[in-house]
Amino acid sequence: MSPTAAIEKSSTSSFTFRRLQRAVRHVNCLWFPFNPTVVEEIESAGLYEFSTTDPSRVLSVIRKDAALLGFVLVRLLRERADAPLNPNNPAALISRAGPTRIKGIVAEGLQTSSAHKLQSSQPFQLSRLAETMIAASTVEALCKGKNFDPLAGFCKVILRDLGMNLIAWNYPSVYKEVLDSVDTQRVEDAIERSLGFSPRELAHVLTLAPKQGGVVATTPLDPADQIFDHYISVGEALARAEFPETYSSSREDWSYASKYLSENLGRDFSSTIRNVIVANSSAYYKMCPTHFKRLVKFDPARHHGARPGLSRIVFNPFVKECSVEIQEALRALYDTMPDGTPDRASLSAILTTLIPKAGFTGGCLFVANKRSGILTPGRIIGRVRAMEVGPVPLWTSQESYSNKSSFHQAKSPQGMVERAFVTRRPITERFEHTVETQENPLLSIPITRFSATVGDKRPMGVLYLEKPFLNVPEEDKIALPTFRALNKTLSDALCID
Repeated sequence: MSPTAAIEKSSTSSFTFRRLQRAVRHVNCLWFPFNPTVVEEIESAGLYEFSTTDPSRVLSVIRKDAALLGFVLVRLLRERADAPLNPNNPAALISRAGPTRIKGIVAEGLQTSSAHKLQSSQPFQLSRLAETMIAASTVEALCKGKNFDPLAGFCKVILRDLGMNLIAWNYPSVYKEVLDSVDTQRVEDAIERSLGFSPRELAHVLTLAPKQGGVVATTPLDPADQIFDHYISVGEALARAEFPETYSSSREDWSYASKYLSENLGRDFSSTIRNVIVANSSAYYKMCPTHFKRLVKFDPARHHGARPGLSRIVFNPFVKECSVEIQEALRALYDTMPDGTPDRASLSAILTTLIPKAGFTGGCLFVANKRSGILTPGRIIGRVRAMEVGPVPLWTSQESYSNKSSFHQAKSPQGMVERAFVTRRPITERFEHTVETQENPLLSIPITRFSATVGDKRPMGVLYLEKPFLNVPEEDKIALPTFRALNKTLSDALCID
């Protein structure tokens, strides 16, 4: 259904349309974060003095920031009587507005965007921006070879993704829940079910002139729109292919996009598109280098080609919950992990490098000996504070925990390890570790301890880790998902399950 038809249909329901209008007011007040690098360039490069006959120079600065470019285009579209969603010539649109009007819109935007900061954005929000830059750059590259305005194609993607980006920042819990729980090709439908409107409807209503209200003007159908739409579908598929840890459809997306791009841009299309992506995302890389480094190295074939290890990351759903730094480290590990055989090098990297890097200060990998009924310490990690490491006897069944005589053991640190093996569920507990110091003879250090089986269907043991409780919500919230991501990576390195 086209955006126009969708809005006309939604306007028949006053409740639905009022909800959409509230959402428009909400996102208009908050937007999504502008890039400080671009803002600084605007303030120092004399953008406000640019000639009206040089719109390409204006766009060369603004286009580096998807939030700022989207904000400018939306404001200009709202001032037009016909208000089409996707301008065929955005350079002319900005040129027609003139530098004085652009200055006013940018000044308005800098005040609007103060609620969100790029540097404090969540990984899933930065990934959403990265998808936009990949899709927009792909469409730009396709347009260059087909005598279409590359800037028009680029701006069409910015506007098309506007609703998704606004929802990712202003309805973050809804957006994240959708990513975690639905078939990724139906993300927009799932968002519509949760919010009562789709991302494209939100973007479309944002571009309406105030006098239009909920009535959408009919605009002539441009034959080029169908070609642009096809280019955009290819760009969006390529973006999903770059994120196999998020999209289960990434392999199929890669097959579809790579076939079309090789036919239209040549066999070296990845290099061609990477050059465009690097130019377009340079400001984002400068502000968030850890997350946007993958765009500098853009090559989706590495996920789906000769190195099958990295393609398995899609089956580790906890990776996307980790910090950006740990996500990058896990991708690098999967990139070198062989497929089908246990890998001693990957196992060593997880235990000696990744676990400490993720903030876990101690732990142990217990190996199960089902014949003797004992979990034996196989590898001690760091300094273990909240338990005395040693062999852990195994109870034969989960029902054993209903026996009062075993209750004290189940509640002990060793019992926590045993309980994880028997129940096949991850377990977390808080522990107060008391140490003696010269300044404070009874200093209490809160520690969170984690345990879970290594392997699900055929568990070979239990991973037990400890992490200081920092009382920092952002850090403590991702502690359990990070533990589970590392534990799943350990299972993959050992080829269990």
